[in-house]
Amino acid sequence: MVLLFRFKSLPAVNKSLNNSGPSRMAVYLTSFRLLVVCCALIYHVLGANQTFLSVRAPQKYLIEGKTLKLSCKIHGTPLFASRVSWKHSRDWLHNQTKREVGAVRLTLERVSRHQEGIYQCGVYNFSGLSSTEAIPADANVTLFVGGPIHRPVCESSDHAFPDFKDLLHWNALVDYQGVQRPFTYQIFYCNFSCLRPPRRYSIFRGCPIVPKSSIGIVMECNLTSLYKKVFPKLFSGSKNIRGLRISLAIGIANMDDEIISRPVGCTVYRPVKCTKPANIRLNNSTAGQLTLIWDLPKDVPQDYQSNLIYWIRVVGSGHGVGDFPKLIKVIGKNYSSETIRRDISGLHPYTWYHIYISCSIVASNASRGEEVGPFSARTREEAPSAPPKLSEDVTNTTLHGQYRDVILHWKLPDNGTWNGEITHIVLLYWIADSSVTEANSSLVVFSNVSMTTGTLRMLRQDEVYEVTAKICTSAGCGPPSQSVFIRRLDHADGTHVPRTEEQGDKYYIIGVALGLLLCVGCLTVIAYYWLRKRRRERVPRLGSVLGKLPPPPLIPCGSDTGPENREDNHVYDTTISPLLIGDKNEYVQIKTSKPAPITLMRSELDTDDV
Repeated sequence: MVLLFRFKSLPAVNKSLNNSGPSRMAVYLTSFRLLVVCCALIYHVLGANQTFLSVRAPQKYLIEGKTLKLSCKIHGTPLFASRVSWKHSRDWLHNQTKREVGAVRLTLERVSRHQEGIYQCGVYNFSGLSSTEAIPADANVTLFVGGPIHRPVCESSDHAFPDFKDLLHWNALVDYQGVQRPFTYQIFYCNFSCLRPPRRYSIFRGCPIVPKSSIGIVMECNLTSLYKKVFPKLFSGSKNIRGLRISLAIGIANMDDEIISRPVGCTVYRPVKCTKPANIRLNNSTAGQLTLIWDLPKDVPQDYQSNLIYWIRVVGSGHGVGDFPKLIKVIGKNYSSETIRRDISGLHPYTWYHIYISCSIVASNASRGEEVGPFSARTREEAPSAPPKLSEDVTNTTLHGQYRDVILHWKLPDNGTWNGEITHIVLLYWIADSSVTEANSSLVVFSNVSMTTGTLRMLRQDEVYEVTAKICTSAGCGPPSQSVFIRRLDHADGTHVPRTEEQGDKYYIIGVALGLLLCVGCLTVIAYYWLRKRRRERVPRLGSVLGKLPPPPLIPCGSDTGPENREDNHVYDTTISPLLIGDKNEYVQIKTSKPAPITLMRSELDTDDV
């Protein structure tokens, strides 16, 4: 109707132009209006039969848990604007559909994997429409729901230059059954003033994308052609260009809304062989961790030293060392000193580890230097992590009145749980159904005495005892074992009731005191007889002083005692010692007998000795 109104108003315009006089501009204006009217009539006549619905892309990938938004545009006559909606699996989604000017929008929140499928935008109300009116075809969108594309990883091949290759790896998108989806991936790159992709990012389509393995879970792209395009001077000269970096991201082509991963910054290097690290030393050691320090390589160019990659290969020895050998990657960045420090954790206590260290400029064997090692270090001891197992057979008993000695046996756990050298085993025992903290006793069995047996002494026969065991190292004791019970023994008739523990202690003290007194008395008697013997040995005998002399003869008391008036024929000897009384010229004359024969003197001496 508007077009007809405009068409009928043209003569009036011509009439006004004629009234204003002939003008070339008026002729051009009239011709232009006629052309516009003709085009409008043609579009009005043919457009009713060319009404159609369209969507932005035939496919859409949505991360699980996100909100789905689909838009369907209506082209042509607005006759069907109120009759268009979205449906999924033959179910119309009127409540989730919102009508806008020339379009309808579908919104679904927290979409899950079971909502995958084909969503259709079409006409649902045919009332009042004639059979001659053409119904537009539905516009379809295939929805895929799954996980995100993780940040890609820059790696390098194991070939030396010029066969060296820089590679880019990322995870392939799979369905809920683990099957790879048939998507087309594309590489986004930026090397200057990069923002969040895709802003200021370009798409590189010359990278052949292939699965890294036969499973197809990881995709791989050779970036050599991209680097040659972006950094041509790196491959033309022989020197390294410092500070070359590029940001890379992965996206999916032909998708509604661009699905792009987080970007990764890759440093572009010319491969240089790395020298071996020097002066590796142990900084600290704990039960589960070793801390190593080593010096930076001296022959590596200065522009490479802040981005070296160190490879630590750890090999464990012994039982229970875990998942060894393992490889640890250490990226050295912005080190202010000339040493590197690395904590190697997740180790087993009291275990020897052999460590090898090498370095490279990029993450590949092409620039990896010589491996240094082995550097051997042992972690510290720790308390055992498993208890021993006590044997329930406790019938090996020795009786002492109403007391008994019980021999216990146990089995040590796997040596991988010892966490050190076992120094002793502690047996804890107490009367059953009593407070452990008040009535417990312990027996320490040293490992150099026995590792599997121990004897509990002086246990009462009329009591039930509960016993546990735990093994100990120099770092502490482990958890206690499961308890076993030493059962009660019945007393035999006529058994003497033993003394109590307090009485036994008193008698022990008295016995020790009496023993000491007896020892002192014996020592006193021995000392007395020894001193007496010593005194006898010191006093000389009278015979040894006077000699072997016969007894003196009897001298008569007459007045004439001179030698000439004596009637006997004995020979007298005159001593040289004068008497203190009488005349000083008078001498005492001692009567001596004639010498006896030698045989007679020998017999007398023998008789005297006897």
